[in-house]
This record gives sequence, C-alpha cells and structure tokens, in this order.
Amino acid sequence: MSRRGTESDGDTGELRAAAERFAKARWRRDRAGVDVYVLRDGDAPAELIASEDTARALFDVLASLPARLEARERELRRLQERIEDLEAHETREAAAPANAGRARGPATLEDVPLALVAPFRPSPQTLADAKRDALLALAVQATKAMQPDAKELERARLNAMAYAASRRDMDAFWAASKQRSVKPPKR
Repeated sequence: MSRRGTESDGDTGELRAAAERFAKARWRRDRAGVDVYVLRDGDAPAELIASEDTARALFDVLASLPARLEARERELRRLQERIEDLEAHETREAAAPANAGRARGPATLEDVPLALVAPFRPSPQTLADAKRDALLALAVQATKAMQPDAKELERARLNAMAYAASRRDMDAFWAASKQRSVKPPKR
C-alpha cells in the first residue's frame, strides 16, 4: 500500500525534533527572585520569563507535545489507509456491475432455487391449522389464488387478507378469509 506524502511531512519532523528538545531539556531558574527560565541546549540559549504557574503549564504542554504529534501522525496514516481502501472498494464496485451485466442476462427461472418454484400443496392438517393461524391462512389463500384456474374472488380475497394483515386488523383479516361470493338478486 503506497503512502501519500504531504507537504507538511518535513515540517512535522522538524516540529517533533524541536518539541522533544524543549520537552526533554532541563529548564532551570537563572536568577534568584526573577522567574526567568533558561535552556542552554545548542548554539543559542532559550529564555522564558513567566510566573512559576505559567512556566509549569508551558512545560507540561511541551512535555506532552511529542506524544500528541505521534498520535496525529498515526491518525493521518490510518485515514490515508482508509481513503485508499475506500477508493479501491469504489473501483471494484464500479467494475462489478459492468462485468455482471455482460456475464449474465436477465434473470430466468433457472436462477430461482427449486424450493421457491415447487408448488405448495397444503395437507388436510395444514388446512385445519390455517383456521387458527393467520400466516398459514395467508399461505393457503395465496396457493388458491395463484392456481391457473383460480376465480377472481380468490385473488380478491388474497388482496383483502394481505391488506388487513398489513394494517394488523385481524378482525378484517378473518372476515376477508371467510368472504364468499354474493349471488345477484333474482329479478
């Protein structure tokens, strides 16, 4: 996996080196009665004029800076890897539909598992249980309505039962399951 370089990589290294220098160095009070802290490390000494509390807070921040920089670099590496993973995934996703469309035509009956194609023939026990179990009643009605010689009433009953079940109206569901055709009045 390639790591993308950023313009600030060099700056980060210099910043880390400076932070470590100031954090690990031994600061000391230079003059009695005055809060002047001096760091003699390298060519030019560094001086800090501050109250003891301010100097202590600054030294604490300086001491934590190298660890914070390291955590920032780890997070940057993690994010860069995540970006690369997402880009690779996006490339695969873009290529997949194009290849799938060429490899396979429209869905056919051969693509459907045999268990979904086989007809459902309810047993007498299933028919008896369907009088008490709404899901079984719906399955039995669907079987009746999907028969090639099914009457329009069977299909309408299936629609009414499914609609009532979707609304959780079990009274309407059972009423629809028992609905019979109404004979027209005699003239």
